[in-house]
Amino acid sequence: MFLQEVGDENYALLEGRMNGRNLEECTLDQLFQAMESHFQPKHLAVSERFKLLNQAQKQGQSLTEYYASLQMMAKTCSFERIRDVKQAFVLMAFVGGLQLDDIRRRLLEKEEEITPEQALESAEAFERVLKNTKNLNKHESQSNGHVAYVQKQANFN
Repeated sequence: MFLQEVGDENYALLEGRMNGRNLEECTLDQLFQAMESHFQPKHLAVSERFKLLNQAQKQGQSLTEYYASLQMMAKTCSFERIRDVKQAFVLMAFVGGLQLDDIRRRLLEKEEEITPEQALESAEAFERVLKNTKNLNKHESQSNGHVAYVQKQANFN
């Protein structure tokens, strides 16, 4: 009955969310969870906290409006999951103070709670990837230059 009432658009959405499974074989709870995960996605706690800590009062915004906007933003920060406040602040300072935006973005994309140590490990790993990619690109560019030189010499002779 539920599937007959959801409409074509939501039916197609459910088909995509259920990874090709036959919707008729899914429980109502599974279908509700699929819809909920689409329409009420999980908030990335670290990212939400980072946004909150970096929120500044806007030009022309009253103190009351600014305070209210901070309160609204705080609702998605999952502060109740913080067990160690000091470590949470160290993590925020670490993420906020990173020089490379690519690394910061990667850490802010994490869905699970991470510790500062895990953030450091992830940042170091990503930094290694960036360095290796630069070295690989430099090597590839040099190789292409050598190939072009060899081809030019072959055409010249």
